[in-house]
Formats: sequence, C-alpha cells, structure tokens
Amino acid sequence: MGVSFKSINYETSDKELFRAVYENSLYDLGFENIELMLTVMESLTNKDEIIHSNYSLVITNPNSPLGKYVNCNIEQYISIILNNCQEEITDKINALLYIINCEAISDEHKHKYIEYLITVVDDISLIENTSLWGHCLKSDIIKFSENNIYLYYHNIKSFDSNLIYYINKFENNINMKKVDIDDDDDELFADDGDDEE
Repeated sequence: MGVSFKSINYETSDKELFRAVYENSLYDLGFENIELMLTVMESLTNKDEIIHSNYSLVITNPNSPLGKYVNCNIEQYISIILNNCQEEITDKINALLYIINCEAISDEHKHKYIEYLITVVDDISLIENTSLWGHCLKSDIIKFSENNIYLYYHNIKSFDSNLIYYINKFENNINMKKVDIDDDDDELFADDGDDEE
C-alpha cells in the first residue's frame, strides 16, 4: 500500500502495531529508525556500537526483519551510516568485508567507508576489488606484512605512491624471503633479505 512511517514514538505507540510495522518494514530507513529497531527489537543498546559498528550489529541477526530490510536497501543504508558515524567506523571484519566487496554499493560510498574505518584487515586479498587496494593502503586499514606488499605489487604491477607510503610507514626490516614469490616477480625481490644478522 506504500505506507511508510517517517518516525515512530515507541513509548506511545501500540506495541502490536509497532511489531507489525517492524516485521513488514513499514518505516523509513533512517538512522533514528534503525537505532530504534536495534534497541527495541534486537535488544542492542550500546550507543557507541550503534553509531560506529552499525552494520556489525545489524548482521548479528541477518535474517531478522531489520537485517533483511537493510540488505535489500544496502546502498541507501550505507549512505545513512556514513552520514551518522561521526567519521569513525569500527565494524567487525566480516561486516566490513561484506560492505567493501558488495557490488550493490557504489565505489564512492566504499571509498568513504574505507576512509572512516578503524578496523584493520590482515590480508589485502580479502578485498576482492583490487582497484580499492591503493585506497586501503592510504587509509591505513591493511596490516603491515611482507605478503601484503607482494600481493599489492603482484596485482598492481607497480611500486606506486600508495605502496611506497605503506612501506615507509613501518620501521621494521622487510624480509621478502618469507613470501612465496612467483617466478615472474622473483628478479625484482631477489636481492632482498640478504643482510648479515
């Protein structure tokens, strides 16, 4: 019927009607309503987590009416979260990988999401779209490792400014002998790690 409530006052609402509104997604997908549904229907009341780890909370119960509503409108949802996260996102790894790898989310929103991320990804190859790798390095969300250096170089085929920034950030010695390097790249890294201890 096209009915959608812009805002809901839970305290004064008829509770059966409220449940019907929730179960049938008859409300606007705005931040206040998302917060209300997480708090009342999913019993998730940590305000900081609602602001900074929202999607992690939503997918604690992905088959809930809220989970289904969000995932069916993921691009709109991400836009809402980016505007309400206070420029800091602490989603858990499974949540952030879904968002970054989701084809239904625009690259513009993914870039902004990555900029706001605090959570660190151990393995850069978990991010399926290699065109996002440079932005991930620049945004400091990739754990430093020789393997990530190699994976980036092997896929991008360049020591570009993003990779140089990533390498220069860390003071530890780099030992590429730890990495299983393809024959095509072996010559480039052949002289690495030969220093005497």
